[in-house]
Amino acid sequence: MATALRLDPAATTLVWSFTSAGPPWIWTRAAQPLAAEVGSLGLGESDGRLILVGLPMADKPSHWDEWFPSLRVRGWVGRAGLRLADVADPSAWTPSTWSIADPDAISALDPQPFEGGFWYYAARGAEGDPAAFSGAHAIRSSPPPQVRLSANGLADPSPVRFHGKVLLFATAWPDSVVLAAGEPLTIQHRFPGLSVPFAAVVPEGGQDALWLVAQAVVAGKRQPVLARSADGLGWSEPAPMLDLGDLQSCTSPVLGAVSGGLALFCVEERAR
Repeated sequence: MATALRLDPAATTLVWSFTSAGPPWIWTRAAQPLAAEVGSLGLGESDGRLILVGLPMADKPSHWDEWFPSLRVRGWVGRAGLRLADVADPSAWTPSTWSIADPDAISALDPQPFEGGFWYYAARGAEGDPAAFSGAHAIRSSPPPQVRLSANGLADPSPVRFHGKVLLFATAWPDSVVLAAGEPLTIQHRFPGLSVPFAAVVPEGGQDALWLVAQAVVAGKRQPVLARSADGLGWSEPAPMLDLGDLQSCTSPVLGAVSGGLALFCVEERAR
């Protein structure tokens, strides 16, 4: 992940950041990408610092990885007190690796940091699009290792705690995002036409609002859309968030709080 912070002009994927100081949430794109050849973003917080994770796209597995496979998550930790102006500065991020202890999983795809652990899709296939694998897809978390939700087509888990309760958003292949709630988690709502969700709690007007940021095709480009909820039950219509300008896409969106506002990260997938 240290290599990813050294930008390659020929990269096919670029991690971009956008920032906003507050309502009405006008987003400003950084002058330069943060990283290259990384996809499938996740974002969380630990000890007051942002954790931005992703899937390295350029490096081949090492012999160590092949001989001693393990569930590893790679990413960066933001400096303490990360400010809006520092979000796109590579020196503000420290490359890090985390291990997931889960003896019942052979993979941990789409990992999301959450409350001291990770939630992930424990795929068991080896080839093709993991979201399209037949049979039930297990969304697991660790520590402790456990199944959180299992259903056909699930991927891209995004847990969030809202009004004291854990909710789970996930892609339901091929054409929607689902919301699971309750104990145990059960699917209670579906958002057609969306994928790759990310959920966050954002203060608005003196109260907490639940934001669902997801990926949709708008004007021929895959980009972030936003749906808001005051109670987790009723939702606004998903609406585009950003002016992409000359970006070819803005996929796998995630966002989090920094000093002075919010930062949003996404992946531009560029044609060769």
